[in-house]
Amino acid sequence: MRSNEAVSLSIHYVQRNDRERLHEILVNAGVFNTDEINCAMELFDVYILKGMNPNEYIFRGAFCDQQLRAFLCFGKATLSDCLYDLYWIVTDPLYQQSGLAITLMEDVDQCMRGLGARKILAETSSKPIYEKAHRLYSKCGYRRAALIRDYYAVGDDLVIYEKEYH
Repeated sequence: MRSNEAVSLSIHYVQRNDRERLHEILVNAGVFNTDEINCAMELFDVYILKGMNPNEYIFRGAFCDQQLRAFLCFGKATLSDCLYDLYWIVTDPLYQQSGLAITLMEDVDQCMRGLGARKILAETSSKPIYEKAHRLYSKCGYRRAALIRDYYAVGDDLVIYEKEYH
């Protein structure tokens, strides 16, 4: 996306008819393997099946000129009182560095406050390919809360970020 390009931006729930585009964004991102893509699609299917229940999974999207360009998925952590997990945040490569991810993270902050959340957690890999995610979380006020060495594989640690709401 060119910075001088005028677009109509809206943030709202991702719908059933966005499924193919959501899959395309995951594939085109170039960082997820087949299992990860399948996992995201399974979460989306549950989201649609359960009717966008905030106690399950929620998919919010950034739409430019009515086309899905970025999305995220969050949901309430099982057995917690008011803790949520941020499962996915993915931007179409053509729209990376456009601010869509930050806009979606601001939208999640509003959702968290509306749901009375205490905290949201985001998990990611320590692989260099995920450095953009680390920078995004830090820029959006998340702090690195934990690291579990060799979680995904030897040399691939789990990094957990958290953001608290008051």
